[in-house]
Amino acid sequence: MNYNPPIDAERLRKHYTRTLRDDKVLMTGHSHRAWPDRIVKGQMRAVEIAFREVDEKWEKTIFTYIIPEFQIGVAQRIGTDKPDHIAFGENTHELVTRVLSSFPWDKSTRVVTTNAEFHSSRREVTRLQENGVEVEYVPVQDRNTLCDRIRDAITPGTNAVIMSTVFFTDGSVLQNIDQCIERAREVNATVILDVYHQFNARRLKADELGRDIFLTAGGYKYASAGEGCAWLKVPEICTMRPSNTGWFADFSALKGKYPNPIRYGDGGQRFLGATKDISGMCRQIEVFRFMDEQGLTVDRLEKTDLHQTAYMIYLFDNLGVHQHGAVLRSSRNDVERGPFLAIDLETEERAENVDRKLRQEYRVFADTRESVLRMGPAPYTTEYELEYAMQSLKKVVSGEK
Repeated sequence: MNYNPPIDAERLRKHYTRTLRDDKVLMTGHSHRAWPDRIVKGQMRAVEIAFREVDEKWEKTIFTYIIPEFQIGVAQRIGTDKPDHIAFGENTHELVTRVLSSFPWDKSTRVVTTNAEFHSSRREVTRLQENGVEVEYVPVQDRNTLCDRIRDAITPGTNAVIMSTVFFTDGSVLQNIDQCIERAREVNATVILDVYHQFNARRLKADELGRDIFLTAGGYKYASAGEGCAWLKVPEICTMRPSNTGWFADFSALKGKYPNPIRYGDGGQRFLGATKDISGMCRQIEVFRFMDEQGLTVDRLEKTDLHQTAYMIYLFDNLGVHQHGAVLRSSRNDVERGPFLAIDLETEERAENVDRKLRQEYRVFADTRESVLRMGPAPYTTEYELEYAMQSLKKVVSGEK
């Protein structure tokens, strides 16, 4: 297989001198992607704003310039023409919990989700189940029938449907998601899509999926900006009244007598929390600018990742890694494969041992989820690094020295 991705990793690496400066081979592009050097400019912008404007920073700069640019950057990358419907928060857990707080946390509420959601929603939903909320977990193991089984689970009386577009456990893409969304509409259920493993790595068409659904993700992974810059795409028409509400959700209440009942702002403001550290958004804005300058569009990023993961699969086969108790969980079909490679090593203990040996003996950094080793390339990952990582994996699983 010829290796010729759209993005030149060697050219790009000169912009990552602070993170790509030792002998580590980072196959953690799906987890915490390396930060470009330009991110320092974003971090310092947050500091300089506070130095210069002190408490006036919110009106003068943050709400006037920072938040709108952050919202526009997210909107462009997820395919919506409604940037003002982008709410922001510290993390997706905060935002998803705020949406769920619009429903009674008792047996009158019914939630449908899968058994492969990330802990940001899984833990909260499980806790609500302890309060009496009815929760149905749809098993994801049979991917061929998953969409049909999600649809069957969305029965009349369902209030919310929470599902990932790409599952964090093995990077598989949920197929026919539009059919699941349509079924939710039929029973008037609110749809919340976790698009973290799609944001800035796979093309998203938020408005085509539906202007009546929630999407959430953040900058920690493929958007390369770290923590504190999560977002929530709010439906175009939304009258939900979250009980977990912050004072950012209605600035008009700061003047005069407090309203009764509580009011909410328009668009994304309805789901805002309260005072937050803006450095995450400043970093994200600077990374968006950097990516625009380097031509790192979502389309090119997706094509590069698909080429990289396809090459890794080629190496997996060619090196005979599968002959040593390693099963490829990632699809060979581009449409079904998310932005990292998932390799099942039979048991959680073995996966952790393999991951540890890769780090300690070969300086290859990956991670695990249960029995699955996850290896995620990035646009700065070179052909040599892909080959070295897979050769190192072969040596570890085969016991070769």
